[in-house]
Amino acid sequence: MPIRKHLRKFYRGAAWQATRARMLARAGDACEACGKPNHAMVWVMRDGSGRWAKQLEDCRKPDTGAWLDATGKPCAAPRPADAGKIWHVQVVLTIAHLNHLAGDDRDENLRALCQRCHLAHDRHWHLARARRTRALRTGQKWLIDASLPASIEDLR
Repeated sequence: MPIRKHLRKFYRGAAWQATRARMLARAGDACEACGKPNHAMVWVMRDGSGRWAKQLEDCRKPDTGAWLDATGKPCAAPRPADAGKIWHVQVVLTIAHLNHLAGDDRDENLRALCQRCHLAHDRHWHLARARRTRALRTGQKWLIDASLPASIEDLR
């Protein structure tokens, strides 16, 4: 998900780069939710389950324990019929604000997450923003939930 234009100022500069590096180091350069390593090419199941593996040759052997679930725990390997749903993707870790407020860069509010886990964390936020956008477009301002600030500055 691209960063909105009015929020980009929070993600530029040496301070944010230092914060990002610190969070990646704290996470061991792996997703804090599922364990995918940063910048690695992994195999993922495109069925919504969140299953993934590091090497495909190990994945196809039964009982290797190579497949991990969305929480990073070993799980069952996909069936041969699911072969078309296995994709090879590169993992890029992002830094997620747990309270969804850009600018609230306290360490306890930040987590290093892969793209899938970050989108899953922000799912309700994105749905609420889409609902607000649709309400504005159709002229139904009474549907807008004013409790969704875009940044910590909106709370001040």
